[in-house]
Amino acid sequence: ATLQKMGLDYLDMMIIHSPQPWDKVNQCEDRYVEGNRAAWRALEEAYKEGKLRAIGVSNFQIGDLNRLLEGCTVKPMVNQILLHISNTPLELVEFCQNNGIAVEAYSPIAHGEILHQPEIQAMAEKYGVAVPQLCIRYTLQPARPPSAQYRRRGHQAETHRAAGCGSTAYPPFLSALLPMRKSADFQLPVLFFPPKTSSTSLSVFIAPA
Repeated sequence: ATLQKMGLDYLDMMIIHSPQPWDKVNQCEDRYVEGNRAAWRALEEAYKEGKLRAIGVSNFQIGDLNRLLEGCTVKPMVNQILLHISNTPLELVEFCQNNGIAVEAYSPIAHGEILHQPEIQAMAEKYGVAVPQLCIRYTLQPARPPSAQYRRRGHQAETHRAAGCGSTAYPPFLSALLPMRKSADFQLPVLFFPPKTSSTSLSVFIAPA
C-alpha cells in the first residue's frame, strides 16, 4: 500500500528507527526484543520480495544487534547512530564493522552544538575549512568508502570537499580532536532528539571495514 501511494516499485532503504518506542528511548530497560524481531521479519519479507533494496536499524546497541542476529535470515545492512566528536561509540562502530553492518553517523555536528565551540572553530580556521567539514571528516576517518545524505543546498559540496582533502592535511585535525572525546572540558550534551527549531539534518555513512 505504501509503494502504491508513493507511485514506486521499491524503496531504497527502510530501517527500524529505534529498538524502543520513541517516547521511551533511554527511559526504560525494556529493549522490546520480540517486537524488534517481529518488525525485522516484516522487513526481511519485503526485502526478499524486492520491495526494499536495503534494510537496517537505527540507535541499536550491541545487545540489540546480537538479539536480532541470533534469529535473522538477513542481517541488518546499516545501523544509524548518533556519532560526533563528543559522542564516539567506538566499540559499537567496531562491532558493526566486524559484522558487515554499515554505520550511518547522524548529526556529526551534534545538532548544531559543535558550531558554537570555540576550540573547534579555531581548529577549522587554522586549517582553512568550515567547522562542518572538520566534523564530517572526523566521522569519515574510519570509513571505506563514505556516502552521505543531504537536506540543504551546499551540504553535498562541503562533504565532498571534506572527504577529498589530501591525507596530509587532516591527520593534525584528527590527532587534536581525538582527546576531546574524553575531555571533561568538552562534553556536549548527548542530544537524542534534534531541537525543534533545527532546520538541518546530515548523516554520514561509515562503511564496513
